[in-house]
Amino acid sequence: MRARKADGSWLEAFDLLKWGGAYCEGGPWQSSWAVQHDMLGLAEQMGGREVLLARMKELMAVPPEFKTGGYEIEIHEMSEMAAVDFGQFAISNQPSFHLPHIFAVIGSPAETQFWVRKTAEELFSAEVDGLPGDEDNGSLSAWYIFSSLGMYPFCPGVPEYVIGSPVFELITLRLENGKEIHMEAENQAEGHCYVQDVKLNGQQHQALYFSHEQLTQGATIQFKLSAELDERASADKELPYSLSARR
Repeated sequence: MRARKADGSWLEAFDLLKWGGAYCEGGPWQSSWAVQHDMLGLAEQMGGREVLLARMKELMAVPPEFKTGGYEIEIHEMSEMAAVDFGQFAISNQPSFHLPHIFAVIGSPAETQFWVRKTAEELFSAEVDGLPGDEDNGSLSAWYIFSSLGMYPFCPGVPEYVIGSPVFELITLRLENGKEIHMEAENQAEGHCYVQDVKLNGQQHQALYFSHEQLTQGATIQFKLSAELDERASADKELPYSLSARR
């Protein structure tokens, strides 16, 4: 995302690594994906899902370099990004929380499963330094809890949870309405980050998300994990919500 001036012209001297100025606590790499309500629309604007997929893979792979830009000094969010080898992901700060889940939203769930699991296992722990950034009202812990459950509330206002890769073997959530969500992960082991199969209440679940209604009614969810990625193409009807493809 590139900044525009009041007269509609583009801001010159565009630099992918420069933070601040038109961007808050980040730069173009971190700030170009805040279209949670319409990722398919963003993909279309960029030239298609494969283009967006390639750009997201690039984001995760390029060196975590930065320029202080409008901040003029190195702020802690820059230092935190540079301290881990996760490209320009910058999980330490809220604008990046949804980035690894974008892959699933555009139909590449294996990439989401890999990066969510890798992030949860390598950058979070129960030690005194067990968070990759400042907590900010519990947001990092909430990210870890959702990601460990294998689902994430991707878009504010949309009652869906994008499926990721669960960390637990067995867990039960007790809801305020008295219902329970029982979750099991078969073949849970190191390196088994890929979801080969999902069953919801004993039935095959092909969608790449759970609806809020499915969960609040009480549910039994069974994941089958593997070290081998599933390259099955996802049908459009299985994708999470995007405004451009309203169901």
